[in-house]
Amino acid sequence: CPPARMDNSSNEYQRNSSNPDGISAFENVSLSMFPNPTNGDLNIHIETKDLLEKPRIEVLSIMGAKIADFDLEPIKTNLFDTKIDLNALKEGVYFVNLYNGENRIITKKLVKQ
Repeated sequence: CPPARMDNSSNEYQRNSSNPDGISAFENVSLSMFPNPTNGDLNIHIETKDLLEKPRIEVLSIMGAKIADFDLEPIKTNLFDTKIDLNALKEGVYFVNLYNGENRIITKKLVKQ
């Protein structure tokens, strides 16, 4: 897997998958989460210029344990919105991963208050 990179302005980590020609894919994917920090419900908004196949969100504990996994359905071509209920989570830091099939393409930090 190629190394992850961090966009310091948004605590966003992006992992780009490469196709067989070595051309990087999924460079035009935006994942927004709000509110962050959250007390309960988390809104997730994804926009992309690339085609996502079987997109899903995964929530991990700081230790890497899978807390939740959600398949995403587009509301419009290349646009995804969903709300997830995190009321049952304890306060702390979590990671939210966006996957395209089996490839993780973005990781963001989430704070639960």
